[in-house]
Amino acid sequence: MQKRGLTHLLAIAVMASCLRPGPLWSQPVPEQEQRLSPSPSEQPTGCFGAVIEKIEFPGIAASDQPAVRALVRLHEGERLDRQTLQAALRGLFASGRFANLRAECDRSPEGRVVLSFVSDPNFFIGRVAVQGAPAHPTESQIANASKLQLRELLTPHKIDRALQNVRRLLQ
Repeated sequence: MQKRGLTHLLAIAVMASCLRPGPLWSQPVPEQEQRLSPSPSEQPTGCFGAVIEKIEFPGIAASDQPAVRALVRLHEGERLDRQTLQAALRGLFASGRFANLRAECDRSPEGRVVLSFVSDPNFFIGRVAVQGAPAHPTESQIANASKLQLRELLTPHKIDRALQNVRRLLQ
């Protein structure tokens, strides 16, 4: 029973140390994930053709804002058009940083628009560390058994696989 508790503790420590928002680098994104979701801006009273008052990236850290803005070829003071918005969404998806992304716009009483890119982040493996391991196997053997690779996209499948590998090693 004590070994089983230790296995869970080690597995949780390994997984917890892996979760961290990833830096901006390119990861291929399947084409079906690049589909644009319908937005209120596609209605006749939408935002296309209006002047962009402000572009926002809610949920993006202030330190990452300049890099994310550089990926978008839309600028405040320009008119919003469908092709440029689609290109901006594709550029943001291609960064690999986002699991989901959509553009929302709100019209001001003056007829200008505030454009928001609302997103869910992807998480990447940043560091694999083991703490509190028994004498055998060693911490590095446990980390290696997880088969987690730095800068890889972290998915539920990879977490399950890592847990199975660590459990197998500890048996």
